[in-house]
Amino acid sequence: MNEQDGCGGPEAFSPASNGVCYHQNCPVCGRNLLIRVMLLGRTVYCQHCGGGFIASDAVAADGTLP
Repeated sequence: MNEQDGCGGPEAFSPASNGVCYHQNCPVCGRNLLIRVMLLGRTVYCQHCGGGFIASDAVAADGTLP
């Protein structure tokens, strides 16, 4: 499994890998993606369109949802 495909496959459940995931939409194509929490702040790539973006949390700094 690579960084782009988020939380799939048996690796997601290994103690050595951070299998905690969240959903984020690709800003290029809008596809809903599963992204590992350990990738927050890093550039990830959509498996559907190949668009690159920064994995980010949906909660704003003040604790509210956008």
